[in-house]
Amino acid sequence: MSSMSLQRPQALVRFGLTIAVTVFTLSIPTWCQAQLPMIRAAAPLVDIRDGGEFRKGHWRINPQLKPDVYTTHARQATVTFITDLDSISCVVDPERPFRFVILFREKDSALTEIRYEPTHLEVLKAGGPYAHESASAAIPYVYVSVDAPAMRSLGARFPLDSIAGTGPEDTRVINMLHWVHTTFPHDGTKNAPASSGTLDLMEKCIADHNTVDCGALATILKDCYAALGFRSRRLICLPQDSTDQDCHSITVVFLPALGRWVWMDPTNDAYVMDEGGRLLGPGEVRERLINDKPLRLNEDANWNHRSRVLASQYLYDYMAKNLFALLYYYRTAQGSGAVLLTPTGYEGPMPRTRAYAPICTHDPEVFWGK
Repeated sequence: MSSMSLQRPQALVRFGLTIAVTVFTLSIPTWCQAQLPMIRAAAPLVDIRDGGEFRKGHWRINPQLKPDVYTTHARQATVTFITDLDSISCVVDPERPFRFVILFREKDSALTEIRYEPTHLEVLKAGGPYAHESASAAIPYVYVSVDAPAMRSLGARFPLDSIAGTGPEDTRVINMLHWVHTTFPHDGTKNAPASSGTLDLMEKCIADHNTVDCGALATILKDCYAALGFRSRRLICLPQDSTDQDCHSITVVFLPALGRWVWMDPTNDAYVMDEGGRLLGPGEVRERLINDKPLRLNEDANWNHRSRVLASQYLYDYMAKNLFALLYYYRTAQGSGAVLLTPTGYEGPMPRTRAYAPICTHDPEVFWGK
């Protein structure tokens, strides 16, 4: 915002008269003195054309932020700010932000910056590969037995065998995915109800129409798979950005017939395949994203049966962000803990995982074990 400063009155002698004159000077911010391009605006909302996308009223002028930054993923594309009085365009340079001033209502100067920001997929690709460390030992993960009392109770309360059906393994785990997704609605803004275990949680949700977050959903599906005799884990998928508080939990289940872990996301009723329809696990999905290999999402992927989930947003944006690092909790006869898998170049626990004191590794074989 421009400001006026008042100086002492000065004496001005003219035509034999002494006149007291007050001199006003305009105090210009240092960033304006660099002769930045300027446009004018009377209305607070600005339209933006970002590459081929037009965004009506997308930007609100804010003179208090210096600079107020607009980020774009459009490398070398033209971005145009269009006010009610003026417009300005620039070609996005990934190395150099573009700065200009919006003079708002002829009195407030809003320093504005257009800055390139890498896509989540670009960040994932720059993160580095996994590394096989032959000297490392696998974590002795202990799975819940199908004969454990909790699993027997779960199987007795819900007709899991009927829900899964008698078909091939992949069909059975997909059927169970659909049932959990439909039975337990998701709400990421609320914590799951307090419970004494998975069965208690499931019963409370059904009786009281409670919603659950993605972590609780992944745990419910994990234990349903365990009650059917499958080895499964809740997998926490983490972003690189330590200030990003969003992460996502999915369930992974091991299919002996395929000899691999496969991705099952009860929040989005989603599983991932290659171009031939083969079910994939998180490691394969991550590798294919990095190397631009084809990925397919099931056509009926959805959120709470309200909106369709598309591969372009779910895989190439949201999960590309959240596949930088992977974490799971484990329990053995000696105690419990966590294991964190990060790409090479990232050493030690991520800030948000330090409370769990995880075992850190770059080796997927150590992470997944046998």
